[in-house]
Amino acid sequence: WEVNSCGYHGDDGNIYLGKGTGEAFGPTYTTGDTVGGGINYASQEFFFTKNGALVGKIPKDIKGHLFPTVAVHSQNEEVSVNFGKQKFVFDVKGYETSARNKQQMAIEKIFIPPNIGYGLVKSYLLHYGYEETLNAFNLATKTTVPPILIAQENAIDEDDLHQRKTLRKLVRNGDIDAALANLQDWYPQIVQDDKSVVCFLLHCQRFIEFVRVGKLAEGVKYGRLELAKFVGLTEFQDIIEVLMTPFNFIPFASFKQDLVQMQIDFILLVSYVDFHVDYSGLLCFACLSKARGITGGVLPRRLAEGTSC
Repeated sequence: WEVNSCGYHGDDGNIYLGKGTGEAFGPTYTTGDTVGGGINYASQEFFFTKNGALVGKIPKDIKGHLFPTVAVHSQNEEVSVNFGKQKFVFDVKGYETSARNKQQMAIEKIFIPPNIGYGLVKSYLLHYGYEETLNAFNLATKTTVPPILIAQENAIDEDDLHQRKTLRKLVRNGDIDAALANLQDWYPQIVQDDKSVVCFLLHCQRFIEFVRVGKLAEGVKYGRLELAKFVGLTEFQDIIEVLMTPFNFIPFASFKQDLVQMQIDFILLVSYVDFHVDYSGLLCFACLSKARGITGGVLPRRLAEGTSC
């Protein structure tokens, strides 16, 4: 009868849901009966059984932790419990199978036109930039499926796939000069603002490439030339501080390429995060930001919101 409780009573067969008045539920039970209770998390329901048979189900409206409890009425009453050490009288496995089959049947009743299913696959391949797989997919479905206009719906041009693939390869190979040049040719609007996030990340990566190969003097010169313009801009201050700490060069360089690539695709796809990049790079950056107490700045904050360390 307590608040946030649910109980199947043996004296009247009623179910009590946190109040003193019960609701008709099932048969009564007494000495010698085996009563069970369980939770179906798939349907979010409690269920009760008697002597191996299902009595009934009710919605699981209780929040918080749950504790199995047995209450007795009189002195010297005894109850034996089984939490799975012995075989249950009720066929739990059969109940699970039945519930799973019902869910599967409900799913199978939903009709999805073929072009919708193919459209989901196509949009996935477009989003992640799998150019060769997309071409093979289009060829295989050309004569069997109605036209799928996913590219237009998502503002993604299939012709851009090769360019995006080239940009990813350049960034991963550390050829930032070529990446910037190609961005200028293919997507000038992205680098039009030389203080944009993409420009900042690419210049950071170029600086890191100098450090990676031991060209510290060139790196310092490049940093003074290209990164100086970002000093004082609060949204980039956290990353600049990381870059300017010598012992941060190696761990930062190990995942910075993925961050740059992610940001380029973020702009091109007009989406929040493009998960075709190595997610571990993004995760490492968010973890490093938290570990070093970096809380300010737009980019670190957004990355922290999108990951969990």
